[in-house]
Amino acid sequence: MKKTTLLASAVMLALLSGCGSKDATEHYSDALSFIQNKQYSAAVIELKSAVQQEPENAEYRLALGLLQLQIGDSISAEKELARALSYGTDKHKVALPLVRSSYQAGDYQAVLAHFSDETLPPEQQVYIDVYRALAQLELGDAEAAIALFDQLATQNNFSDAAIYAQAHLLIANRNNSQALEIINQVQPDSLLYAEALFLQGRTQLAEEQHAASIESMRNYLTMVPNNLQARLMLTQNLVSTEQFDLADKELALLLKAFPNQPFTNYLKAVLEYERENYTLAKEHVEKAINNGLRNTSARIIAALASLHLGLESQTLNHLSAIQNQLPQYPPLQNLYASLQLKSGQLDQAQAILVNQDPQAMDYKLLAATSFQLIKQGSGSAAQELIAKYELSENSKDVASMTTLGLLKMGIDGQESSGLRDLEQALQLDPSQSQTRVVLAISYLRQKEYDKASAIVDEWLTDEKLAVVGYNLKAYGAMLQKQFDEAEVFLQQAQQATADQPFTLLLQALVAGTKSDFVQAKQLLVRSIEKHPSYLPALQQYYALSKDDDKGADAIKRAGAILKDNPGNNALRLTLARMYYQQQEFKKAIEVIGDPSVNMVNATAAYWLTLIDSHAQLGNQKEVLALSERWYQQEPENLRAAYFYATSLSLAKRHAEAINVADKQLVKHPKNPMLLRSKIMALSESKDYTKALDSFKSLTEQDAATAEMQFLKGRVLFLNGQIPPAIAAFNQSYQLAPTDQTAMFIAEIYSKDYSHQRAVEFLEGHFSKAQASGNLKLFYANLLLESDKKKAFGLYDEILQASPDNYIILNNYAWILAEQNQLPEAKQHIEKAIKQAPKHPDVLDTYGKVLMKMDNLPDAIKAFEQSLAIRPENDLVKLNYAEALVRADNKSKAKTVLANVKSRDAEVIKRVDAINSML
Repeated sequence: MKKTTLLASAVMLALLSGCGSKDATEHYSDALSFIQNKQYSAAVIELKSAVQQEPENAEYRLALGLLQLQIGDSISAEKELARALSYGTDKHKVALPLVRSSYQAGDYQAVLAHFSDETLPPEQQVYIDVYRALAQLELGDAEAAIALFDQLATQNNFSDAAIYAQAHLLIANRNNSQALEIINQVQPDSLLYAEALFLQGRTQLAEEQHAASIESMRNYLTMVPNNLQARLMLTQNLVSTEQFDLADKELALLLKAFPNQPFTNYLKAVLEYERENYTLAKEHVEKAINNGLRNTSARIIAALASLHLGLESQTLNHLSAIQNQLPQYPPLQNLYASLQLKSGQLDQAQAILVNQDPQAMDYKLLAATSFQLIKQGSGSAAQELIAKYELSENSKDVASMTTLGLLKMGIDGQESSGLRDLEQALQLDPSQSQTRVVLAISYLRQKEYDKASAIVDEWLTDEKLAVVGYNLKAYGAMLQKQFDEAEVFLQQAQQATADQPFTLLLQALVAGTKSDFVQAKQLLVRSIEKHPSYLPALQQYYALSKDDDKGADAIKRAGAILKDNPGNNALRLTLARMYYQQQEFKKAIEVIGDPSVNMVNATAAYWLTLIDSHAQLGNQKEVLALSERWYQQEPENLRAAYFYATSLSLAKRHAEAINVADKQLVKHPKNPMLLRSKIMALSESKDYTKALDSFKSLTEQDAATAEMQFLKGRVLFLNGQIPPAIAAFNQSYQLAPTDQTAMFIAEIYSKDYSHQRAVEFLEGHFSKAQASGNLKLFYANLLLESDKKKAFGLYDEILQASPDNYIILNNYAWILAEQNQLPEAKQHIEKAIKQAPKHPDVLDTYGKVLMKMDNLPDAIKAFEQSLAIRPENDLVKLNYAEALVRADNKSKAKTVLANVKSRDAEVIKRVDAINSML
């Protein structure tokens, strides 16, 4: 090897050995040199290296924190200065910089907490108190801030602090011009000179002195070059003067140096928001929030950017984070309440509004909230809101008074006050036709027919309004059953405006009172053809046509109108309801169940129609999914909660069902609908003791209803308490002799008393009401024991009346299979399968028929499909196991039998029988 090579290697090794050998002292010394030369980024690196080598060196921490504060990285400065203090730095050196860094970092609570229990020298304490007052302002405690500024303004030892405090007091009294004169007295050698420049620039911005504000902020930034809040003010000035390029340049410098710095991202968000680039605004402000800047201003920008992007749930989350500060911003508070209302948080929306300054209340939001409260039965809460709004001057205008009157008409005991509001609104502005209509209708509701008639008299000579006047007079006459007089008014309405839809509807109703249904239908058809979107005529036409053609023509017309108006959701729901009433559940689902149909703010009728149509078809998964969707969209809606809890119970998710009901029962502890749902869930989970105990929460009146007595009888029956069960059922039957109650009574009689007593009871029931539906089927099943000929005759009658009813087809097929009449059983169950291909009971019956016909592969498939929908049904498991044994799949049959959990004597007996086949 050459010597030159050896020499070069030696030099390289020497160089390498020197790399990274600087100790902490050298890093610190180099940092000081960099600071002197204003090379702050390099200085930060050196100080961080020094701290890394000696992490508990208070001097290095202090130097790093002071530098970070100087370059505007206040969040990092706050951390380093706090550590310097904890490692022993003299508090007199760190106190003021630490408080200032906390303030600039937006950590206002920390500003108030630092050294709160310690006594500091006056030359520090006075300036720290300035920052405490500023922090209190940021936290919304203006009263405390003003009190502290008062103390600072009157002290004589530190004139700059006094001047600065006086300027703030003047600004608080909206005397910005004098504040600007005073703040100029703070000299450049003052510790508060930078803050004075900042206050001056901010006040100039408030006074829209943009050029002066830009100069002040730029001067301030020469002292505090990386203060991001100052950059925000400068950027706001540049945006206001449409100097967008300069604003972007300011921000570009900051974002390049500190891409995740929260203040910098906040500034960028503000700029992009002003440019209406809401996506970028949202991106940057959320980066600011995620990196620690969670003050009110950042949340407001995030909320508004999200709102512009249609992200209402995110808007609500951001506003929730600053809900205590929102009273300072009434429009934002109203926005917050409206979003809570939309998301179903009705109680929270009401609480915000009722605690709001009456002058800041938005009457439209008040009306929407009050209406929802009235709708759910919380009339007292609605009245509390209305009473609060009536304290404001805004409640005295015509629109507000009309709205308040309408709301009061829906609250028990407030109807008279509502009428007075409507009357006063009309007196203030007699030209308000809508108010006149509302008042007339309100009079009709109160049965003050003369007043209703008189209030529309002046319209009768008005060419445009005469038809409305005559129609209202006619409607009032009809309510009093003065149909001849109503007919005269309607003829005058026709002369005023021919074929107005409400006129035609009223004429059809008058014709109906005379049993002239042909004319009634003709009038309604004329209305439908001339005014296709007028749904009351279509709905009435369907009601009159049900007995003739099962509403076929009405349904056909509704379908044709919907084809031309696919976005008319009210019409869509009307058509679906027609199909539902015709028990054409698949068609009802097709009309309103398509996910592509935009059913925004769907009504309860929409959900009930869709959910029950699926329930009628045995689509339990869909029922549960839809109930959950409804509940998630309207968690405060009692009916939504009831249906979701009921669906969970049917899915055997009893604990969840009880939890849903209990959440609502906290607010509505005696609501019979919720208690019914809870009792059903407890009953299904076999917790009969708690179920029966829950009846005690009902009011005496609700507990005595036929429905609740029936439910109580059912729980007692399932708990084996037969005498009290039959007593409850009989009490329910006396109040409402329904087929369902009769069926339970007959079943108890047949099992626990005598077969003959059950038959006699049902025959007595049928003497009062014609045998129909499931009770007729139950009666037929009962007669199999004593009169098979009559029983099968009843089955044939049932099927002739309802040839496509899958429940009847299924039950009849099961009985025929039990009687080994297999071809007939197969014929009926195949029809049922076409109607309800996913119903677990239908699939089970189908499997049983096929098994009896020795078609074991298809039988096994049917049982598997049934168990996939309802996996815990032990009776289906037994049928499945038997089919497996007969197909010689004994190993799988053993596994299935091992999963049968019921301890019922009949089930155990059948398990033993199948085991004997293995």
